[in-house]
Amino acid sequence: VIDVPYLEINDEAGCAAEARRGRAMGFTGKFAIHPRHVAPIVEIFTPGPQEIERATALLAASERAGGGAVEFNGRMVDEAVLRSARRTMALVRAGSTT
Repeated sequence: VIDVPYLEINDEAGCAAEARRGRAMGFTGKFAIHPRHVAPIVEIFTPGPQEIERATALLAASERAGGGAVEFNGRMVDEAVLRSARRTMALVRAGSTT
């Protein structure tokens, strides 16, 4: 799901703040209506090293368990969480999140 564009073209900090809120709400990207907004949007929606490490470890644990629900770091992980980890790794492979 892609978030709507930020309309204040001269406010990169505001765009970044809105993109962070959108990502926290589950959006997977954000439309940009001005080139100044592209860099902050890409930065915010690009998985960071910790997110990549967690997704890699979670998918490896699932594979070792033969798929399905698995315990990871003391928590139950189901298909929805695994899908999110797969999406993270797909973004890494694609090299883009927008």
